[in-house]
Amino acid sequence: METVVKKAWNFDTEEAYEIELPANSVVKKGLLKLDYPPDGIHKRKIAEMLADQFELTSEQRNAKYKSGNRVFHLHIGIVTSSLIKSGEMVKPKTGWRNINRSQASVQDGAIEKSVDNSSGTSEESIEGNYQRV
Repeated sequence: METVVKKAWNFDTEEAYEIELPANSVVKKGLLKLDYPPDGIHKRKIAEMLADQFELTSEQRNAKYKSGNRVFHLHIGIVTSSLIKSGEMVKPKTGWRNINRSQASVQDGAIEKSVDNSSGTSEESIEGNYQRV
């Protein structure tokens, strides 16, 4: 599994240390492969599910930044944000995430539905996209 090195904070020694976590691309694939119910999954539950899927150690799961935030949770949050921006995931309500079934990728075993805005005026494209929603 491809990994990245992140800095964490040891509150006992008051020193920074490094910890390996799954790379963004690995987290992205894991996020897109989760079985999302219609209401979505809370982000903390997503972190637990991915930690189990990646077989993370207790240290990897619980490592924190000096601020007290968990390194793995924020790592997942960064990847989730990029998936939301790209339209592959949605945020149905605060703290909850879901796969965007109309934008999901075929290569990850989900349904693909692309929106073609290459023809027509921008008004026609906007109206067409609105009608699809």
